Amino acid sequence: MRNRIRKLLIVVFLTLFIWVWAYNTLEESTQHLVALTTARSANPEKLVSFEGADLSVNIEINITGPASKVTELRKDIDNNAKQLQYTFNVVDDKKYLSSDNMLDITEFIKDRAKADLPGFTIESASPSTIKVLIEELVPRTVDVIVVDENDFPIEADSITPRSVQIYVPKDTADTLKARVRLTKEQIAKARTAPITETHVY
Repeated sequence: MRNRIRKLLIVVFLTLFIWVWAYNTLEESTQHLVALTTARSANPEKLVSFEGADLSVNIEINITGPASKVTELRKDIDNNAKQLQYTFNVVDDKKYLSSDNMLDITEFIKDRAKADLPGFTIESASPSTIKVLIEELVPRTVDVIVVDENDFPIEADSITPRSVQIYVPKDTADTLKARVRLTKEQIAKARTAPITETHVY
């Protein structure tokens, strides 16, 4: 009787072991969005952006890996425990650019994901390529104006500094202003005492 029970337990254990092994070796695919952004250039005279997407773009990637790992990855992403974000640096990542500045997104993410997604394979990315725009900027001194949350100008007794130097595209209109936006609370406070705001756009 004991031998039968022992044999039965061994059979059950082997069956479970084989099932777990088979599940872990089963390949499964999943799709997720990746945020791809451009790194701020150390050279203020250059503006790097993506054609039609400005400084960032969402990429859908197709990932393949063991079923158990794919399930775990989905949970981590759904719970915000893992965020897939990558930054393109036009200097360090120049090898992914073609002669006409087309970025090979698939190869770029494949290389970057090796550390983030061990055991997974990046099958494809959509879009697979994107044009990288590198624009030359020139320094220009522009007047500073203060606006409210609706972008309406606010009269101020004094603004310090009255003007700032910024880098802009060569064909930027001479009427460009550096705007400092204030909230309702900041405007109310500024009516009784000077305030400092450093965000300019």
